[in-house]
Amino acid sequence: MPYNRPKLSRVRTGVVGTGYFGRLHASKYAAIPGADLVGVFDLDAERAQMVADEFGCAVMGSLDDFFGKVDAVSISAPATHHYELASRFLEQGIHVLIEKPIATTLEDADRLIKLAREKQAVIQVGHQERYVFSRFDLPALVSDPVEIVCRRAGPFTGRNTDVSAILDLMIHDIDISHQILRYKPAEVTATGRAVHGDLADEIDATVTTEDGKTVRVFASRVGDKLERSVRIACKDREIMIDFANRKFELVEFPEGNGNGGPRRIMDPSEVDGLPVVDELVSQDPLAEEIGGFVNAVATGARPRVSGEDARRALATALAIEEAVGPLTREESA
Repeated sequence: MPYNRPKLSRVRTGVVGTGYFGRLHASKYAAIPGADLVGVFDLDAERAQMVADEFGCAVMGSLDDFFGKVDAVSISAPATHHYELASRFLEQGIHVLIEKPIATTLEDADRLIKLAREKQAVIQVGHQERYVFSRFDLPALVSDPVEIVCRRAGPFTGRNTDVSAILDLMIHDIDISHQILRYKPAEVTATGRAVHGDLADEIDATVTTEDGKTVRVFASRVGDKLERSVRIACKDREIMIDFANRKFELVEFPEGNGNGGPRRIMDPSEVDGLPVVDELVSQDPLAEEIGGFVNAVATGARPRVSGEDARRALATALAIEEAVGPLTREESA
């Protein structure tokens, strides 16, 4: 949502939460020519001080200390606090970049979106995969998609355990699936496994859309290896992207039949709209995300991932959580 406030020549920024991702946010703000990193805040004052010393900014003693001193902040605290923290800043007319998910309930997401509209403030959400996929010319590559299959897994890190792996990891791929298919869920089935608590650490879900298409998503934060892949099936081709192993494949079905018909596997160099591997490997999607946020704040432009976009992904994620149901540690749904 664009806003109509005066344009800014420089954007004063802050970071709330100085854990792993909060430190990265601070580093990106400090590197942007058009931004000034004013301060950081964390309940762990020692950790906040370390980040402040590293990037040359102040440590804020409370959230109130940001008010009147910053134009925009990143919310990098645990997801269960996103609504509480973001709403405090939006009430003051301060623009917010919220790490995904936007909130943990649709009601809270709606409140944040409404508040941003009332205060003419930018609300952007940290679905970084949008920046990765911006390297692909999807309209040129994808024609009449019928199924998307996403897999994302990695070893347990201990981060973001206040929410399930659905809201922690899978929501990235849910957001991308919405961008490709533009769908509304009609039916959701899912199974899950809880390993380190009562929340799902591993989930396998299938969403059937209202127009009969399929989204299959798997996410695990207790995997024994890194996985990150996307397969987009169309009537005349399949696009397979294996980010973990840096492989790209486009298979064409000249007769429009993917079930046993003729297949032609194309090398990435043959495909217009497909980036070279080195371009993706060297990409810094967080820097692009934060740079885009600063630009939106400075100019009034619409952010790439709006509050409405993030709410759409959250709604599907919560439908998957409901389909998984309650779990107990080491039990399958």
